[in-house]
Amino acid sequence: MANNISTTIYRYLCELFDDRNYKYTKNDDELRLEIVMVGEDDPMRFYINVDEARSLVIFRSFLPFNFKEDKRIAGAIAVCNINYNVCDGLFNTDVRNGSTYFKLTTSYRDSIISKAVLEQMFELSCQMVDKYNDRLAAVNDGTLDPNDID
Repeated sequence: MANNISTTIYRYLCELFDDRNYKYTKNDDELRLEIVMVGEDDPMRFYINVDEARSLVIFRSFLPFNFKEDKRIAGAIAVCNINYNVCDGLFNTDVRNGSTYFKLTTSYRDSIISKAVLEQMFELSCQMVDKYNDRLAAVNDGTLDPNDID
């Protein structure tokens, strides 16, 4: 059974989505949520986990494509260029299989975080994935140089 802080944060996340009438799936036992949002174009799937063992809230969204084998190094360069300018969160790419995801975390060790912080995390995650998914896809297609990503 999760501790009180973890379950409170999980409840805050559920309330955040319920208050907005968003459809999402949840796993109460594992304190995990999954939600799909639509940005300017592609749907964005978010996995949100309240990690009790590490006292972390983790927002993660995998891009809907993997970098082609011959574009994985270019993808990694593009991700590094993006991360250089990002203040909160980061993109990760696995050059072994080309998968890429955005991740944003915050700790709640010996504390509790507000609904406003969770809302900001969710909105920032949506903005970052929506902003960069097309640009990273263009790198994968060879139509954007990874050094020209901004």
